[in-house]
Amino acid sequence: MAVMLISLGVQAQQSALLEACNAIDDKEKRLACLKELTNLNATRANDATSIKRVKAGFSAIAGAVNSGLSYENYKSMILEPARELGIFRQENPNTKTAALALLEKSVAAYNDAERLWRAYIYKSQDGGILFGRILNYQLLGLTDIINTYNLPTTVVLFNPHVQISTALPIIWQYAENSAKEAFDIIEGKEKIKSIPETYNGPVAQIAQVRDSTPEEILVENLAREMQCNTHPVAAKTAAKDDYTEYSVYCSKGHSQLFHCNNGSCKPLKK
Repeated sequence: MAVMLISLGVQAQQSALLEACNAIDDKEKRLACLKELTNLNATRANDATSIKRVKAGFSAIAGAVNSGLSYENYKSMILEPARELGIFRQENPNTKTAALALLEKSVAAYNDAERLWRAYIYKSQDGGILFGRILNYQLLGLTDIINTYNLPTTVVLFNPHVQISTALPIIWQYAENSAKEAFDIIEGKEKIKSIPETYNGPVAQIAQVRDSTPEEILVENLAREMQCNTHPVAAKTAAKDDYTEYSVYCSKGHSQLFHCNNGSCKPLKK
């Protein structure tokens, strides 16, 4: 109903402006008025398209993280809202500063989630069967993320630890709320409430964030034997009907691939 009223209001304004232009007796002034009206309508159409496009960029990533996706897909997707925000800034230089600041917070949050997720995959420690992966955020320089989003932490085997499956949804919800509030400002909607410092809603489903499977444990043990990494983390890179492949980041800066079939795994030569 609100959208319809706004639309009717714009149409009424355009009709009034058109009538005013046509009422001008001087031919040149009348044509100049009509030209300005045409330019105004074109500008409004361009602004609407620009807002629609940048909203789509932020909505896509918000929908994807709530549905579940792999780290590699996520790493690619977070480039989209940042790119659309840059284009939107150029096309709409008069956008309210508060709205742009909120969109920047949203982009930063999606990037912070990528930093945390990447650290979990490549640099978390092996706590064994009882404790799973241990993400020592202090050792890895991630304390700023913990503080920014007030993430819950604990201590595991004397290591400060953040649970990735709990942390990521909190950051993602912060990013989504920031974007929603920004678009409310841009579209002139009433601000209902500010962004919460913490999120207490349902936990989103995260694909490939879990304790190691038996096959991953086998790959990680092989990586240790090869002296690839003292705390290896197996990341699945391919899965077919009869085999799977994993990548392990080695401490010397390269990645080692592994091929698994029927419960047996072996390293692949480069």
